[in-house]
Amino acid sequence: MYKITTLLALLFSSNLLFSQAVGTPFIFETYKAPYVYQNIVTSYDGSSLSDWINGYGPDNQLSVDANVGNPAPSFYGGPSAAIRAFRRDFGQSFKNKTIEFDIRLQSGKSGFAFGCDINGDNGVGITLNTGTSSINGLLANDNWFYTNNSSNSYTFSSGQWYAIKIETGDGTAGAIKWYVNGIYQGTNDSASILGDYGYFGTASSNAVFYIDNIKITY
Repeated sequence: MYKITTLLALLFSSNLLFSQAVGTPFIFETYKAPYVYQNIVTSYDGSSLSDWINGYGPDNQLSVDANVGNPAPSFYGGPSAAIRAFRRDFGQSFKNKTIEFDIRLQSGKSGFAFGCDINGDNGVGITLNTGTSSINGLLANDNWFYTNNSSNSYTFSSGQWYAIKIETGDGTAGAIKWYVNGIYQGTNDSASILGDYGYFGTASSNAVFYIDNIKITY
């Protein structure tokens, strides 16, 4: 009888310990941090212009190219000597965000602006110029017609896809970084900081380009 009682006691103890091990609230409640939601993604694959504010008139709009993309389709801006802009409201500040997109420059100077008001002002833009150039990079943005020339050198070959990434940090001077194909290129100066505006989009004049896989992570 003693042996049976002892055996039952051991089994009861084992089950209790086991239930604590798999029932995480008891043994982990002091140590396990609450889950933090992050890396929520907003993305646009170049297949639809729905809900975009597209251009400044019938001659200045982007279109969808069903045959070209990374992979197809993509947003297309062209031909040359025209302003090609579209934009939309992200609905929140661009501080502490990661912006990514693929771009294929055919000719001219293209750009992408973010953290702007509805008129394209009070934000930051990145200039991406076709060919060997010393005007690429981040600078304060004034409108949706073009991005301002910056001071980073890079050679964007015509007809080739490039992956652009922008890390905004807290939006202060030196906090916004940009990358091409994963390689760091530069940062923003003291005149190019982020407020709390939420518009983003292309700001291109005299450029022919394709843009695809726009993604914002926060």
